[in-house]
Amino acid sequence: MKTIILVGQPNSGKSTLFNALAGYKAVTSNYPGTTVEAMEARTSLDGEKVRLVDTPGIYSLSDATIEERVTKKILLETKPDVIINLLDATGLEKALYFTLQLLEASLPVVATLNFVEEARKRGIDVSADQLASLLGIPIFSINPLRKIGIDQLAHAALTAPTGHGFTVTYDDHIEQAIKMVEGALQDDLPFSKRFVALRMLEGDEDLTRYLQDQYVLEQVATQIPEHPNLSEDIAVNRHGVAAYIARLVTTFTKREHQSNWQERLDKILLDPTWGMLVTLVSLLVVFAGLLFLGGLVQNFLSSFIQSFILPWMHHVSAGMPGYMGMMVESAVVGTSAGIAIAIPYVFLFYLFLGLLEDLGALPRFILMLDRVLRRFNLPGQAIIPMLLGMGCTVPATAATRILESRADRMRVIALFTVIPCSSRTAIILGVVGHFAGILPALGIYMISLILMIGIGLLFRRSSFSPSPLLLELPPYRRPLLRGAVLKSWLRMREFVYVVIPLLIIGGASYGLLKWFGLEGVLFDPLRFITVGWLHLPKEAITPLVYGFLQKDLTPAMLASVFGTANLSSVMTPIQLFTFGMASTFQVPCVVAFGMIAKELSWRWAVMLTLVALAAGLVLSGLVLRIILLLGG
Repeated sequence: MKTIILVGQPNSGKSTLFNALAGYKAVTSNYPGTTVEAMEARTSLDGEKVRLVDTPGIYSLSDATIEERVTKKILLETKPDVIINLLDATGLEKALYFTLQLLEASLPVVATLNFVEEARKRGIDVSADQLASLLGIPIFSINPLRKIGIDQLAHAALTAPTGHGFTVTYDDHIEQAIKMVEGALQDDLPFSKRFVALRMLEGDEDLTRYLQDQYVLEQVATQIPEHPNLSEDIAVNRHGVAAYIARLVTTFTKREHQSNWQERLDKILLDPTWGMLVTLVSLLVVFAGLLFLGGLVQNFLSSFIQSFILPWMHHVSAGMPGYMGMMVESAVVGTSAGIAIAIPYVFLFYLFLGLLEDLGALPRFILMLDRVLRRFNLPGQAIIPMLLGMGCTVPATAATRILESRADRMRVIALFTVIPCSSRTAIILGVVGHFAGILPALGIYMISLILMIGIGLLFRRSSFSPSPLLLELPPYRRPLLRGAVLKSWLRMREFVYVVIPLLIIGGASYGLLKWFGLEGVLFDPLRFITVGWLHLPKEAITPLVYGFLQKDLTPAMLASVFGTANLSSVMTPIQLFTFGMASTFQVPCVVAFGMIAKELSWRWAVMLTLVALAAGLVLSGLVLRIILLLGG
């Protein structure tokens, strides 16, 4: 089976091409941080089974970022049969620098020109044939969204030649340095000797293990004083060649009446005042859309369940043995409620996020929020995992790897205890907002924001200075609803594949406990928390306990313990509000707990979980008493 690796700079459409080739098995993103780990698919191209690997978007094969280190490691370890290198036609010079490195490594490369139509609208016309002739590799113009050029690319990838006809030539002194290092290298190398020598001269420490003479780099510095900074001089030379090639193959057409609406829009979105206002309004619109549309879908699903599923379930369970009927009934009630409450909000959240990504607005919002983070001494890169945390804490915790220090990672991961993920959003909107009203749901979000600010103020006491956020702003592009829907499905398919079986098991296990009268034995010792401190029904302890295993179980178990999906009939609005708080302010689930332990340590994960749980319960009880004192 051949291995094909996709490489390219961020926002070049690489993941979209991966989806076109592999059948939408990867997440497409328009901002750094979401593809730190490569995606892989086994698929069929041109009638042949292949292994397709999607790598993080990078600008060069250096070690400046974690994405570059990951991609280099993949190229080192997989030994690909062919590399598909995506080139953005709107910025060819910048893209060619990476291509030249791939060719220097003597890797089998097939290149593609993406965003050709967009480049032509800007008056930029790139000749793919002329570029292919100069570089000596196959080059195709493609449009992955419309499947233009995909078949030709797939065929070329399977029949691509192993060599190339272009090599960057440096000045005599650099060439002398390259030959000196080449002579000190082992014969068995993952890349060409020339490339390995260049990378060592550029300071790549990962490849020094291939040196037979460890002192050759010192000899180079002594014998070639003309280049005191070889790494910079090599990069400048390569950039010059990339710029020269780009000029040879590009024709520019002056557009007299070309609209600069993107620049005018950026002046608004990147303005400190107007940009922040647009960001906040946009987030409020997303919240309102979640509440309104999610409520409509939830009402429809709930009505369908109440009218058709539950009567059928009662009929079926009545003919079963007692304990079996109880298990089936609890499983169906819980699963139905979990689906009706969670799916609308989780799917819509990812849909809105995907549309903002594809539109190109999300990176602008990130820059605005970055300015707020700096006031709390948090690094700008923290906004990326924090935004991911609104979807799921597990990948958000993994994304904290982009932060430079362990202290930064600990601070940001601590914030995840009060940043509502999509599962907790389903509780806030689907349980509290739907059954108690919009104001209690907004109240939980406001308390969450206040807690984030409070934790951030604690961070301000630290003496470190946060590093700047370096974020490329992609051009605005019209989002495609089909792509956003598919992306939303990819991001929430874990709910279908993993959570729904857990909903069934959770409901069935509670039915079994209830049949044997064991739920009281297991949960009565903890009811001093729910009944005594939180003033909730005694049954509420069960969904709180199950919720630690998986937050999506919480609404389902509420329905299971009360025997109905109409929660307003068994809990007052204040109780629903209190329950929502107690479910929100904590480590969201056991999977997130395990990821935190993996990324930091088990000791730190246990401490964070216990502190967050205790603080969340105490805070929920205190807020309840304040409301009662005020006559709520």
